[in-house]
Amino acid sequence: MSANVGTAHQQLLAILGEHEQDGWEKAWQDNVTPWDGLGDVQPPLRDLLVSVEDDKLVQFPRGEGRALVPGCGRGYDPIFIARTLGLDVLAVDISQSAVDAANELLLKTGSVAPGRVTFHAQDFFAFVVREEEKFDLIYEHTFFCAIPPRLRAQWGQQMNALVKPGGLIVALVYPVDPPREWGPPYAVRKEDYEEVLGTGWDIILERIPEISIERIWLELLHYRVRNQKRMSTVQERLRALISEHNELGWEKAWQDNVTPWDNLGSVQPPLKDLLESSDDDQLCKFPRKGKALVPGCGRGYDPIFIASTLGLDVLAVDISKSALDAANELLATSSVLPGNVTFKEQDFFTLAFPETEKVDLVYDYTFFVAIPPRLRAHWGQQMNALIKSGGLLVTLVFPIDPPQDYGPPFFVRKEHYVEALGDGWELVLERVPEVSKDSHVGRELLVVWRKK
Repeated sequence: MSANVGTAHQQLLAILGEHEQDGWEKAWQDNVTPWDGLGDVQPPLRDLLVSVEDDKLVQFPRGEGRALVPGCGRGYDPIFIARTLGLDVLAVDISQSAVDAANELLLKTGSVAPGRVTFHAQDFFAFVVREEEKFDLIYEHTFFCAIPPRLRAQWGQQMNALVKPGGLIVALVYPVDPPREWGPPYAVRKEDYEEVLGTGWDIILERIPEISIERIWLELLHYRVRNQKRMSTVQERLRALISEHNELGWEKAWQDNVTPWDNLGSVQPPLKDLLESSDDDQLCKFPRKGKALVPGCGRGYDPIFIASTLGLDVLAVDISKSALDAANELLATSSVLPGNVTFKEQDFFTLAFPETEKVDLVYDYTFFVAIPPRLRAHWGQQMNALIKSGGLLVTLVFPIDPPQDYGPPFFVRKEHYVEALGDGWELVLERVPEVSKDSHVGRELLVVWRKK
């Protein structure tokens, strides 16, 4: 179990381990309810249901119809759904004490016009409805992550059985944490939902909430999809250049100043935070002498920072001469470095080092996502060939966006790197960065591997 698990979560896990059948009831009786600390409706749900734009996109049922909220707890969310959408809401929980608290809250709020809320102590998995009673909407927040992963397939079966054709599932996917064996809450990904729901669903909306009570990266709001994020004009221009000029498109992009990845004007915040952290240094054991490689280096902020911080000799390569001219111009204005930085115009896939010149560290940020996915296996072969045994691969996995068939940048998952690298690597560090560029919050993951 992670050392970061809070005391309340430790108490909850202990209760559930000891009371297999009635652990949730015992948790409510003992007031061990870490999910119940907000005392109000979940901010992302409130933001969603009061948004005119979201209503136009999702087309929420209003005024008539039925909604279901499994694992309802104290009932703030189902009461808000009823009041806002005017639906008849059935909210179920296996804890009678939770249902009692919810009914007490319902009395305090007065009439819930124009909809009605019923709180019922019942096991979601034992729930059966007739065809004409199926639901127009189901809201899912902490229920999916509370059940053991072995029950997720059954969760999917229930959703398919309970939601009418054309109905909605609104899911607040939480916690989007690195994979772990313990829970609840168990770590989740949107793909976990998709796997068990099957193919009979459309995605209507998917986004990181603008308002959350937790760190924003922990929550991914997902209703049922087909809402790809609109490409900004500069991204459209970049893709047009790559499509028209192939590899020469990158040089053309630099010449035309179509470089959307180059608007920060400094080292990437997660890399800076990583290399300046004494705790991370103890964990990763960064080399303080030797060689580093940065493919797709662009203007060179990151390789210059690596050299100045770790004292390594850094080779930074790019296929765009204009990018390298900009990088050398930046290098000329930099302070004296304990390490040397060499910017070189070269295709990463043609690099080859003798055994004695293999590198101690490679940093990959925008390179993996810039290459067509068909080249990822070749990327993995190169990483295995260029990094010495015991060397580190530092990756900033971005953009963790919904699956899409266009790029660059092509959407990524950590698993894409794992698949390309193969078995000869040890995972040293994996975390969501504490500091990110504003447009990257909730969309990137810092992962460090060591070659065996």
